[in-house]
Amino acid sequence: MPEMAAARSLPYYPRLDGLRAVAVLGVFAEHFTYSELIRGWSPGMIGVRTFFVLSGFLITSILLQQRGTASAGDLAGRFFLRRFLRLAPPFYLAIVLAAALGISGMRSDWWVHGLYLSNIQIAIQQQWSGAGHFWTLAVEEQFYLLWFPAVILAPRRWLLPICLACLIAAPLFRSLILLDASPFIDVLLPALYEHVPAILHLTEGPLKLVRSLLWVLISLALAELSWRLVERPLMRRRRDAAEGGPSALLPQRSA
Repeated sequence: MPEMAAARSLPYYPRLDGLRAVAVLGVFAEHFTYSELIRGWSPGMIGVRTFFVLSGFLITSILLQQRGTASAGDLAGRFFLRRFLRLAPPFYLAIVLAAALGISGMRSDWWVHGLYLSNIQIAIQQQWSGAGHFWTLAVEEQFYLLWFPAVILAPRRWLLPICLACLIAAPLFRSLILLDASPFIDVLLPALYEHVPAILHLTEGPLKLVRSLLWVLISLALAELSWRLVERPLMRRRRDAAEGGPSALLPQRSA
């Protein structure tokens, strides 16, 4: 039992609260600021990507601490139950209320969002749906399903190669946009793999916090460079072609 209690406890990182606050402000700025100068920097997407990085860091922390403390089946049951109880009650309440009120197409699409497939629906339809903002929760749940076996079941020596593969795979996947793939593929989990900052857990010592913050910055920088240099120019060009002229506004991305 003592090791179980230790596995559940995580150190408190006050600096992560600061990053969360910045991320929340970015999302609010995207939705409630009507200055194109500000919205052109996509502060909401920066905020969302920040949350993904923090989630990758914290989930990896939890899994590494729990690794080896019980059987894989017991660990899976506890891990997924806690993740479900953390997000599911308000999430499913929102789906029920939206369906009852007949908003956001929820009466027909409730099962898509309920099964955490919102991002896949967006990628297939190549447009934001009324409840498209649920795509971030869908990515989170899909990440849990992928990352649990990667950390708990795979040999620890594989974790570093897996992280490096993720770091390389995400930009390569998004580069499909250059080959005329839909820009909306960037809401799919493979496009966000480099947000998994688990590599920092493989090193110890007094500089671990510095490595952690550096990895967060690298993850955000790679994702933001991809958006600014590849995805946004392509989306603007396609919109210009569809409207027959230069766009006055950049396409808005749901945060």
